Amino acid sequence: MSTVVDKDADEVQELELVIEETNQLVILDEQKLQMIAILRPVANRLAKYDHYSRSLVVTTQAAADAAAEVLKEIAADIAIVTNVLTDQIDRLHKAHRRSTGFRGLFLDPLDHDRRTIKGAVAQWQEAEQRKADALQRKLQAEADEKARKEREREELEARKQREAEEKARQEAEQARQRALHAKSEAERLEAQRQAIAAEKAANAAAAKAELRDEKAAAVVAPVVQVAAPKATGVRIQKRWKLVKLDKRAFITAAAANPMLDGYIEIDEQALARTKAANTAFQCPGVTFEQVSV
Repeated sequence: MSTVVDKDADEVQELELVIEETNQLVILDEQKLQMIAILRPVANRLAKYDHYSRSLVVTTQAAADAAAEVLKEIAADIAIVTNVLTDQIDRLHKAHRRSTGFRGLFLDPLDHDRRTIKGAVAQWQEAEQRKADALQRKLQAEADEKARKEREREELEARKQREAEEKARQEAEQARQRALHAKSEAERLEAQRQAIAAEKAANAAAAKAELRDEKAAAVVAPVVQVAAPKATGVRIQKRWKLVKLDKRAFITAAAANPMLDGYIEIDEQALARTKAANTAFQCPGVTFEQVSV
């Protein structure tokens, strides 16, 4: 409990410092008048500098010398503005750092705890998802196996009926042949009766075989879905994370595939600094030009 009290005391003390530094940002009326008195002449000269810079064309020594004098005036005004506003800006920066630091006293532990809790929930959900996936694969395999056996059973019955059909048709043909070679009318009639009966049996077997084929084709395993439990009210996102980068392989691939150009960032300033340090430096695809600033 003492640790919590000390922590609370630190945060209260930090809050007092934030309030104190924020109060120091207030500009007194006397300071405002002084700043206006100093900066107003500079503000009035801005239009003059802008007009001069837009219309300036240096073609003579006199024009160059005049431009140099204007540059001195601009440098002096830059120094004035910097001197007047630097202290105020520094105090703003200091107050900003203090305020963001104070905010971090709350947000940093809160974000850490939130990530820790969500991480534990995510691990549980991932474990449950793995269980659900494993159960789904098992049940799907069982359903597929059951469908396979049912399909094979129907196909076997269809084959039996086709065999029965073939046998009956052979018997019908044999009976017709006996009818053709019968020695008496009674033998002929009996043979014809047997041929008709065998033909009817063959047709019945053919119909049964077709029905069994249709049943076999219709046997399809159901798609098994197993939903994993999830924590109510907790939103966990899935993101891709780059865990390894072969820079040389990527650059080689980008050279052959323009669609990858957008993922390559060239540090132009670093190249310029290298050229400034070594004027002999050359790089394929890079053109340097020396300019005056």
